[in-house]
Amino acid sequence: MKKLLPAVLSLIVLSLPVLHAAESAASKEKFYGKITAINQAQKNITVHNAKQDMDEQFQWDNQTGVKANKKPITPMELTVGQSIYVAYVMENDKKKATYIGVRTPFKKAQ
Repeated sequence: MKKLLPAVLSLIVLSLPVLHAAESAASKEKFYGKITAINQAQKNITVHNAKQDMDEQFQWDNQTGVKANKKPITPMELTVGQSIYVAYVMENDKKKATYIGVRTPFKKAQ
């Protein structure tokens, strides 16, 4: 019994990071649309999704990853009218952006 207890405890401790990672990955959501407003002072952006005909506002912070053309950029480089997608989590009743990706426009074949 004394040898079994440390083994069980070590399995529990080792499984905690896996459970936490699965929980946090499942809680992230995505929103696609065009930037309609940027407030640099309050660190938030408003995004409009035309298909769903809805606007959503997202907060960002220093931990938010932002990329355009697979290259890191700062939120200060985002502009109104850009197509983006936002991965976010709910935090204190606000949508906190964990990642913002600028989507390149599709070119229609002629």
